[in-house]
Amino acid sequence: MGRRPTSPGTFANAARYDMTHARLPLGALVAGIFLIIVSMIWPWLFGGQAVWTDEDAQVLAAAAADLHRASENVQGEPAGLAAAEGRLAESEERLEAARNRGKTTASLLRWLGVALGLAGGIGFVVLRK
Repeated sequence: MGRRPTSPGTFANAARYDMTHARLPLGALVAGIFLIIVSMIWPWLFGGQAVWTDEDAQVLAAAAADLHRASENVQGEPAGLAAAEGRLAESEERLEAARNRGKTTASLLRWLGVALGLAGGIGFVVLRK
């Protein structure tokens, strides 16, 4: 009366249950590692090289040369010095934007990968005990 019937598949079902639940943390761990790897490659694929061209480098070099020439001739044209400084500042801003392109996405992917990896690793260890 007080006994529960046992079936041969009871232990197999318990093992299948444990393996199914162990897959989720393992998947999170693998996904986290994958995202960290992608975050390292991301700036190389979609970074500043995609938007900064040789023409932009020539414009920057010309702006720096113009500023140098204008700074030597300050008494003649002070407005020329200000214009040269403006062109150089604009070119430097474009260069800095190209350098930083893709870094925000890479950082987001990296931290998401770290969080997923840690959660998966902790979950895997907890379920293995």
